Amino acid sequence: MGIDPYRGCRQPLPSRDLEYKQNLISRVIQSAKPVMQDIFKIPKKCFVALSDIDGCIVEVLGNSRYVLEIGLVCSEQAIGTNTIGTVLLENMSLELNGYEHYSTCCHSYRAITVPIHDDHNKIIAALNLTAPLGTLPDWAIDLIHLGVKVIESQLLYKSEQAQLNVLRNSITTVIDLIKESLLLVDDKGTIIHASVRTLNLLGFNHHDDIIGKNITEFLPKSLCELGRLDNHFFHPPSKFYILGHDQTALPCEIIHQQSFGFGNDRHDIQLVSIKNKPDHAPEHKPSFLDNLVGVNPIWTEIKNTITKAAAYSSNVLIEGETGTVKEMVAQAIHNESRRNGRFIAINCGAIPANLVHSELFGYEEGSFTGARKGGYKGKFEMAEEGTLFLDEIGEMPLDMQVILLRFLQDKTINRIGSNRSKKIDIRIIAATNRNLINEIKNGSFREDLYYRLNVINIKIPPLRERKDDIPVIACSLLKDISHQLHREPHTISIEAMKMLCEYNWPGNVRELHNVIESALILNNGTTIIPSHLPPHISRANHSIATNNTQAVEFYEKDRISATIARSKGNISKAARSLGISRVTLYRKIKKWNINPRQFL
Repeated sequence: MGIDPYRGCRQPLPSRDLEYKQNLISRVIQSAKPVMQDIFKIPKKCFVALSDIDGCIVEVLGNSRYVLEIGLVCSEQAIGTNTIGTVLLENMSLELNGYEHYSTCCHSYRAITVPIHDDHNKIIAALNLTAPLGTLPDWAIDLIHLGVKVIESQLLYKSEQAQLNVLRNSITTVIDLIKESLLLVDDKGTIIHASVRTLNLLGFNHHDDIIGKNITEFLPKSLCELGRLDNHFFHPPSKFYILGHDQTALPCEIIHQQSFGFGNDRHDIQLVSIKNKPDHAPEHKPSFLDNLVGVNPIWTEIKNTITKAAAYSSNVLIEGETGTVKEMVAQAIHNESRRNGRFIAINCGAIPANLVHSELFGYEEGSFTGARKGGYKGKFEMAEEGTLFLDEIGEMPLDMQVILLRFLQDKTINRIGSNRSKKIDIRIIAATNRNLINEIKNGSFREDLYYRLNVINIKIPPLRERKDDIPVIACSLLKDISHQLHREPHTISIEAMKMLCEYNWPGNVRELHNVIESALILNNGTTIIPSHLPPHISRANHSIATNNTQAVEFYEKDRISATIARSKGNISKAARSLGISRVTLYRKIKKWNINPRQFL
């Protein structure tokens, strides 16, 4: 090659040439910098570099005494075989260790480089992770691949946003001139622009306060029920309602719709008109019950019991296995009630036995060594005029059960170190994953306390006994977790949903939550498929009960209908979106008696 391997690698470009190259790919640098910073925090003694298409290092994070520096050209013509130069030639990721590099200045390092592509799959840059031999963990290659995926997603998003801005600028100009209540949203419900009157109706002062929010945040929960896979696409009826700043339901109508994009990758923007008056629409108050999603008759009856229990202050005992959302049920009872105080939750099994009394009832200043100055208000006092949730009540020591029983009889407490009794108004909700009848027989739980607590009993069935709720719960969790992780909305493939319905879920909803969160994090696309699920779920028993089959079939029908609707009746496009052949899609259309013409 005519390259001296002993010459060294430090031949940076002049500052003017470097600045020119950085300007050419400034958009890539802007998207890559946060990713590079995150990667740089994890492996020790590493540095992260970004190169342009010519192999010039345009951005570096790390110790400057290492091999790469900003402005260095790492093409094969310049320094021989190296990960950056070879990746740019071969358009594939590459890892080199020590002597596999041509130049001797790289022989002490391990390097990993992955190409970065634009939305036309054209290579535009490369991301490099380099560290001294023996310091990079085995998962470093997965880390750098994930980083590139994030960068490419950011670039694709910005490309689409540029197209959207052209349309938005033309339409928002019109919106600002018209003195009506108008909203401009994209096909995922993201608010692009709003008129001044809309800001007033929804309780905002500035455009920046509402732009970027999702319109579903203002919809009554009845329009947001999560029974469909493709719920993250905003396809409401032509007339629907949103909630004003005073929770009044305001009638809305889609008055204009326009597409943008190229080929099959097209998106819609919609112009929504909002009436200033309710138009006799019922007022909708957000309810915590809406978070308890499910269609199983037992679950529906539980929600009815919650509503009835909320109207009174009677004690409630919630029974159910670990992970069956007992605390959410308790929270719903409190939120639906008229109580003005706080909801205070305490895990009776997590407090050391010698601290239970002071934690629940508090203590006076100087009552024991180490007591706080001014004393301590216990959980009972904190819940004054509210609700005290005693989780894992079966773990409470017997001596504390006696004190709790006394409180339930006279509603008074005594702080440690005080002779003065204080009467307080709180509601007690207890929960357990134990069989308290057996605990009574074993002598570890008081029978009289059991009957005091068990005025209203709510038994929450395990998830395996209401598998028809799994699609609904999974979609609800997917939406919530995507929002928490700041990820774009995802979907679940039919095959993955079948696996979720087949599994017995010993950890119940909590385990399902963890599985969905794991699949979301490990997924580079927008659809969760079987390979994203943990191995123990894919190995689960594949015998599906009848009600599970029905749940998955309804799920499949809804997803196919929604995809055809989104494709405006285009069967080829719908089949591509679903990842199946046209023949298979036609077979399913016939099976479900779906008429594609209705979506034209």
